[in-house]
Amino acid sequence: MKALLLAAAMGLGTAAAMTGLLRGISGKHRFRSLAGLFGAGLASLVALHLATPDDLWMLPQDVLAAPAACDLAFAVFLYISGYWGGLLQLYNLAERGLSLRILIDMLDAEPRAMSAADIAKSYGAGHGLAWMYEKRLAGMRGLGLIERRGGDVAITPKGSRLARALGRAQAMLGPGRPEREAAEE
Repeated sequence: MKALLLAAAMGLGTAAAMTGLLRGISGKHRFRSLAGLFGAGLASLVALHLATPDDLWMLPQDVLAAPAACDLAFAVFLYISGYWGGLLQLYNLAERGLSLRILIDMLDAEPRAMSAADIAKSYGAGHGLAWMYEKRLAGMRGLGLIERRGGDVAITPKGSRLARALGRAQAMLGPGRPEREAAEE
């Protein structure tokens, strides 16, 4: 029970810190900052777990984990799962969710029906799809994944390595590519 309570409290604190952090930093520094936040939260959780009594001054004996090391391991597991599988996914949906952004734009439109051309023009609260692509390209340029070559965009060696690694991970863990799925039908 101690693991659950401490991991939940640390998760709420981390969510609040993440919200403030993401509102105050630019895109190219976000990953490093979020990784630092995760590390600080994990270290704080372990320190808090070690510094507090097993009963947290209030828990009944029948809900305590034995041995205490198992409780600590469970707290760490819960925090890691909540951060990487919960908080970051929620941020990703809110920040990068193309479908969510389209739905919000349609909700704000009058009437609440739009053509594909209207969606492309008004995407991102009126910025348009071209703006969204430029924003993404600027982020990838800032990370050194792509570079401009005249009027074209070219992938860098760093971008190629990342694309290969994540492409393999996606092939193993994720759904198939659309062209592969269509060919299998």
